[in-house]
Amino acid sequence: MSIALSFEAAQQRDLSDPLREHRDSFIGSDDPQLVAYLDGNSPVGRCGPVPTEWVHSSPINGLRG
Repeated sequence: MSIALSFEAAQQRDLSDPLREHRDSFIGSDDPQLVAYLDGNSPVGRCGPVPTEWVHSSPINGLRG
């Protein structure tokens, strides 16, 4: 798949997202309980609190639960 086709596929997925109007609502929020999910893979939608066990087992921070 070319870059142009990848971009078009991503754009189509983005346009079909029913939460697209709200997904960036909490980015930059002063509320520390709100976490923005930039990749949209949250089980609670685009934003929401993260359970502690997820943080500790995240491969991103190199920790294993």
